[in-house]
Amino acid sequence: MIQPKYGAIPCAKLLKNEVKVRVEAPFTDLKEVKKPISVFAKSFLISKESKSGSVIAKAKVVFTLVYLSDDGYKKSVCEVDATSEIPLENAVISVKTTDVKLVINGGYIGVANVVFIGEGRAISQNNLLFGGENLICRRIEKDVDIYYNEKKGQQVVTDEFDLDFTVGEVLSYTADAHVLSVYAGLGRIICEGEVFLSVKALPFSENNDIVNEKRIIPYRYELEDGDALPDMRCYAQADVVATNVRIYADEDKQKSSVSVDVTLSFTGSAVGSAPYSLVSDAYSKDSECELSVEKIQVLRFKEQKFFTEKIVVQGSPALEGGKILSVLGETVNVFGVKSQGEIHSVEGTVKADVIFKNEDNGIISVPCEAPFFIDFSADGVISSVSVAKGDFFARVKGGEVEIECHLKVYYKVYAIDEISAVKEICEIGERKNLGGAISVCIARRGDEIWDVAKRLGTDEDEILKFNPDIVAPMTGEERIIVYRQKI
Repeated sequence: MIQPKYGAIPCAKLLKNEVKVRVEAPFTDLKEVKKPISVFAKSFLISKESKSGSVIAKAKVVFTLVYLSDDGYKKSVCEVDATSEIPLENAVISVKTTDVKLVINGGYIGVANVVFIGEGRAISQNNLLFGGENLICRRIEKDVDIYYNEKKGQQVVTDEFDLDFTVGEVLSYTADAHVLSVYAGLGRIICEGEVFLSVKALPFSENNDIVNEKRIIPYRYELEDGDALPDMRCYAQADVVATNVRIYADEDKQKSSVSVDVTLSFTGSAVGSAPYSLVSDAYSKDSECELSVEKIQVLRFKEQKFFTEKIVVQGSPALEGGKILSVLGETVNVFGVKSQGEIHSVEGTVKADVIFKNEDNGIISVPCEAPFFIDFSADGVISSVSVAKGDFFARVKGGEVEIECHLKVYYKVYAIDEISAVKEICEIGERKNLGGAISVCIARRGDEIWDVAKRLGTDEDEILKFNPDIVAPMTGEERIIVYRQKI
């Protein structure tokens, strides 16, 4: 009688869910608005709370309105919070802002959609045959990933620098976090990267020029992770949750000192593995058995990767005779990723307000938006695709605004192995005794020694004992002989 032994193997499945929330906020600290120039918004994830089957996420949305008044360029800032429940347990949450616009209705109101993106894994336990008494098993050795709870941490990245002009007004500032390398250490995950900072400022002058000061601030952060070991795979992401820019203008020296604090939130985890010995086939020498075989998919994390891509796209028609002063509200939105085999395509748009000075020294804002497609290859299934922006330029070419943008594309790569494993084995009767002192089996083309042993109701050692010169896989011309004691 057979006595099968069963066990469970954890199998992960990638999940993603997006929830869109519409928000609006009034601008209240406005002077006389002669002309709106640009409105843009940035979302920051400020908290998340896990509950059974979902995550409650809260984001802060900061709107900025740049406009012209009698005193020249001015800006106004307003904030609003957005909350959403993402139906994914223990999901990693990121936020982005789309469809930003200015509504004029007895006042000036910033309107946008906040998209909460939740990504995670569902772990299911597959019960399979692991072995048992009076069973001869054909095995598959497989390493299965162990996913630990993701760890979180924060770091404030600082920088100080001088400008060789006196700043009259800061119109906008943005910070984007780029992760350049991630590796595991003992009890920690080390993240190295840089923050790309862009500050749009007006000098004390009468020509309405806008100066764009760009800085790259390096960082290194050690995220505490008690599960991490130096030989483990790992992943991490960095998100900007707050940016503070302070400027001290010295009119006498015609200089300005700038102090920057950027708060980064880190999320990451080490990925371990455990060996499993699965059964792909089984039989008993004494019993006839019936097998139930199931195909299972084993998801295995390979690596976190990124690459830099320069895109050049055509936007709106340019202002005839105008000169580009600056670009405000630069945003990159990713709409989706299409995959065909190992080739993947990121689809999205770049968007900005291009500020022109016309022939009469008037200021005109021209909204520009253009689609982009970035193709890349990756051996495996990709997930967690995100795009961070770096340098962003606008110029006039052929009567149209041409946008050049430097992007970093991040993604994770997974391998999916499909395995046929025995889920259940049932005893359906005694095995028929072949009788006789000798059993002879004519091999089939492609047979392994296991296949012959199963048909003869013996084991591989017995086959090799009496047929030491046999070579597998077989050609189909071999005669396999097993000597038995006659009953």
